[in-house]
Amino acid sequence: MDYLTEIIEEIKPILKSYGYKKSALNWIKENNSTNTVQLFNIQKSQFGKQIYLNVGIIFKKSYKDKNYVIYKSNLQTRLNGLLAKGILDFENEINKELRYNEIKQLFINDQYGFFKMNCSKEELVNYVTKAYQNMKNVLSNGLKIIEENA
Repeated sequence: MDYLTEIIEEIKPILKSYGYKKSALNWIKENNSTNTVQLFNIQKSQFGKQIYLNVGIIFKKSYKDKNYVIYKSNLQTRLNGLLAKGILDFENEINKELRYNEIKQLFINDQYGFFKMNCSKEELVNYVTKAYQNMKNVLSNGLKIIEENA
């Protein structure tokens, strides 16, 4: 089994338990009560054995396409920054069990509250706030590194 198939097999039962349905490298959860669609997507790098974990929310009211795709989501973010450096780079020699356990914990712990929510207004605000705060911390750390080294 290749690394991508192994990752999919590890996370498939978790996402299924949250109500997501798999379609290729995408998982989709439709929330009819809030007229939203939640997407999770695994993206393979073109240049190596790295993967990217993307999440998005589509508001059906403003979505015109037939198929749900992550890059057309109204709200989207990448989850890679929530994992230890190198975990999603399969060219390095990280212990397989450690790697897969950390990836599974990302979905179980659900730091942004994305996977378990049903997209109520309160849940959406909470998700966006947490994602923004994480991005703000990453940018702030980047600015410190530049100040110290440039």
